[in-house]
Amino acid sequence: MLIYELNDKIKQVCPIIGISSDGKIDFADNATENQRNAAQAIMDAELPELGNPSPQILILQQIAALEATITERRIREATIAAAKTASSRSADDIAALAFMNDINAQIAELRGEL
Repeated sequence: MLIYELNDKIKQVCPIIGISSDGKIDFADNATENQRNAAQAIMDAELPELGNPSPQILILQQIAALEATITERRIREATIAAAKTASSRSADDIAALAFMNDINAQIAELRGEL
């Protein structure tokens, strides 16, 4: 089943904002517990491998988490850069840049495992 078809099927039993291919359902605020359970049952039935994801799925999930961290860091870096000149960077700024380099290295390593 295609993801948009699964999205439509779940919307028939529960108000949702949307779903993702990793099995996450974003429920609308007005979704009842029964509706949420019904939606999750459909998701679980259509994507049974989610309970035991393949190594590739686990790697992709790790990459997504690291990329989300990078996005948050880039926003912070841009804020820092706007507030300071390059010559006045603090030890925290330098540590943040080192952290970013480490995350990028982890992503490259994980992509190599795919």
